Amino acid sequence: MIQELLDLEPLGDDRFDALVPEYHYRPNLFGGQVAGQALRAAALTVQPGRPPHSLHSYFVRSGRLDVPLTMQVERIRDGRSYTVRGVEAIQEGEVILDLIASFQVPEAGDRYSQPMPSVPDPDELESEVFHGSGFDHPPIETRIAAVANGPPPVPFGSAIQFWARSTEAWVDDDPGLAAAYLAYLADLRTGTGLVEQEAMERGGWMITSLDHSLWFHDRSSPSEWLLVDLRPVAIGGGRGLVLGTVHSYDRRHVASFTQELVVRRRRESP
Repeated sequence: MIQELLDLEPLGDDRFDALVPEYHYRPNLFGGQVAGQALRAAALTVQPGRPPHSLHSYFVRSGRLDVPLTMQVERIRDGRSYTVRGVEAIQEGEVILDLIASFQVPEAGDRYSQPMPSVPDPDELESEVFHGSGFDHPPIETRIAAVANGPPPVPFGSAIQFWARSTEAWVDDDPGLAAAYLAYLADLRTGTGLVEQEAMERGGWMITSLDHSLWFHDRSSPSEWLLVDLRPVAIGGGRGLVLGTVHSYDRRHVASFTQELVVRRRRESP
């Protein structure tokens, strides 16, 4: 489960051993898993009281399921208000993910963020079995609130909105751990933000993540319902860009993210 994936083993010199799970619904590692583990490794080298406020990452290579995974952290800066860490996720000497994350001492001040979209309450929706992250028993329960059909929606209109919450019991009130969970969650369904769900299910597209950025605005808990809203920005040149927001059940805007993906139509067999 996700907490087990984020329970890294220190190897010394800011290096951590990360668990490689046994996936049965995908041939390689789930990108959100690797990003979450990398952010967790960075947080473990930061003094308490400094939660992450942003991360930026590149998926350099597909992660393999048959070799160990190591996180190597670089201490880039330790300032009075901000801390910056770089992380390389490595398999057999090759980098599969390159991530940089920034952490901040919380500050008081004015607040403004995007209002929560109007969607049905999760209790009004049916739960679904979603294996996009590769587990036989998905560690995240999802409920679709709205899906756009037909051509791409109006500029920055929603392609899909869904509720999600972890099915695990989270007892550790650790903002770094909660942020690592969000890094995992923010990689779910991003392809559906660009391509209609039915087309995804037919397998007519080849879609894989290229890069991922995430900004944390407010606290959140993996155990609570979170609304993920995915909006297509652009498709062209074999790439597509998705914009996402995450709102809490009590209507707070807790995170924003972008992800660029390879988007190619599969060639039909002759």
